[in-house]
Amino acid sequence: MDCCLAISTKRLELIMSDFLPFALKTSLVLLLFLPSLAHAYSDPGSGLLLWQLLGSFFIGLLFYIRRIILFIKGLFHKNDQR
Repeated sequence: MDCCLAISTKRLELIMSDFLPFALKTSLVLLLFLPSLAHAYSDPGSGLLLWQLLGSFFIGLLFYIRRIILFIKGLFHKNDQR
């Protein structure tokens, strides 16, 4: 009968919710720790460009976060010197 072979959608969602994180973690571990040959060349300038990009991103992020914090503090503190 078809009723015995059918999997309920809730059961399928439960299986996928358990399987998907496991599959992603396993794939990430395999990609990071299994060696593979890379037939490519990366010159030192490319690496330096990536470091500069990361550094400028984090410094810009610090300035942006500081501005948000100062704005929120300004909302809660009354400025009587107007």
